[in-house]
Amino acid sequence: MRVRKGLVVAQVALSMLLVAGGALFARSLQNLHSFDPGFRIDGLAVFAVHPPLNAYSHPRIEELPARLQRDAAGLPGVRSASMATIPVMDDTSWQWTVGVDGYQSKEGEDMNPEMNQIGPRFFETLEVPVIGGREFDERDRAESAPVAIVNETFQRYFFGSESAVGRRLTMGGDKPREIIGVVRDMHSVTIKGDVNRVVFLPITQQDGLDGATFYLRTAPGAAAPGAHVRTLIRQIDPALPVYNLRTLEERMRDSLYTDRLLATLSTAFAVLATLLAAIGLYGVMSFAVGRRRQEVGVRMGPGADSGSGER
Repeated sequence: MRVRKGLVVAQVALSMLLVAGGALFARSLQNLHSFDPGFRIDGLAVFAVHPPLNAYSHPRIEELPARLQRDAAGLPGVRSASMATIPVMDDTSWQWTVGVDGYQSKEGEDMNPEMNQIGPRFFETLEVPVIGGREFDERDRAESAPVAIVNETFQRYFFGSESAVGRRLTMGGDKPREIIGVVRDMHSVTIKGDVNRVVFLPITQQDGLDGATFYLRTAPGAAAPGAHVRTLIRQIDPALPVYNLRTLEERMRDSLYTDRLLATLSTAFAVLATLLAAIGLYGVMSFAVGRRRQEVGVRMGPGADSGSGER
């Protein structure tokens, strides 16, 4: 009996451990769902194009993104549109070594912030506040002076409490870029972990654009513009490949697939272990009562009732 009781105690303890683990996984998943990434996710449609797969020449590649952004912004129910070469919340990043005007780097210091190439009205479309300067617009053309936008974390890291607007940064052998704006921190790669330093470059000043992801901000109550996007692409080029036409909410749910799977499995195992522990406890108690049935009969023979206790 002592061995059986010990096994049941161990089983109950392990099941409680699994229940606690399952509850923690579920709580973490809930926190990820309710986490603020720094921009508004709902009402944001996404699609991607990759012109080189359709044998586009370099001049046509340069013209296509601007045309797509302009035409997509005019679709029914779309308030604004923009684009980026590195998709938001896609667990993809691009880093580059930079030099910062007036900042002396230390030996071994990480001078590789995350980079992204974006189109005009990108922050307006994602509803990310610009807290200093301005965002990219029609003034930032290929022949214009090179410019960049940084996030709050970048400004705080390199300039402390001072503004980064008007400062310059360099990237390899390129011309120095003037920082024309600072935007609120946003989780652009994944919602897990801290926000990194980010430098945004205008697509209109970049060469060799292979592909881009487009973002469409729809009006409240408007339907997802998927059908209109397909019609637009067919009008521009029926053979142009389009990828990942969906909402950003769907992309976010896909990015949390592993976390959701772990939470579901841990909860299921916790429920199963608790059920098995309850069955084991019932079996041990039933066996203990069965072993004492003869003793109970002997006690009841002289007149003891079922409620009598031992003296």
